[in-house]
Formats: sequence, structure tokens, C-alpha cells
Amino acid sequence: MITVSFNQVDEFVKELKQSNEFEILKHTVRLTRLYRRDGTLPIQRVSIVATFVTSSWLVRLDQHIGQVWGNKSQEDAAVEMLCQKAVAEIEKQCAEQNLIVTAGVFTND
Repeated sequence: MITVSFNQVDEFVKELKQSNEFEILKHTVRLTRLYRRDGTLPIQRVSIVATFVTSSWLVRLDQHIGQVWGNKSQEDAAVEMLCQKAVAEIEKQCAEQNLIVTAGVFTND
């Protein structure tokens, strides 16, 4: 299966808008926050990952949002707010298309 990848929420949302709700497998968009360790430091890179599947391809968003230390600092709070904004934008479009948003990520492994 071919994967179509995006790294900007607005591009992913545009692709979602262009996809008929009946083309999207089980009317489902998977959406999650992905935390990845950044080397040996206690810093974690935060990304928003969203996926949906059509009969032709897997569509994937992987947008880097920022880095967090996990110490509830102002910087961590700012990254959390950016995450919430990105998630809300995707959830809004899904609601307009009567799509189900659920946790996790579709993969083509």
C-alpha cells in the first residue's frame, strides 16, 4: 500500500477534506501524541501523528510540535497548548465529515 505523508496539520486536513467519508476505511481517523526520547537527555520530542486509510493509500501526518522536559515548565505547557490546537483542528474536520476519531496509528507493516 502506498503511503501519503504530511508534516503539517493544514495539509493533512486538506487531504482529509478531499476524501469522501465513504472512501475512508471504517470512517475512522487514528490520532495520537507521540513522545520520542531525544538521545540520552531526559528531553522528549513530541509529535502529533494522525492516519487514515482509503482503498488506495494510507495517509499519515507526523508533525513535530516541540520538546518537553516533563517538569511542568512553561515551555512544556506551551508545547501542550500547541498539541491541543493541532488535535482540535483535526477533530473539528473529522466531526464535519462524520468521522470517528480514535487513538493509535494505522501502519502498513
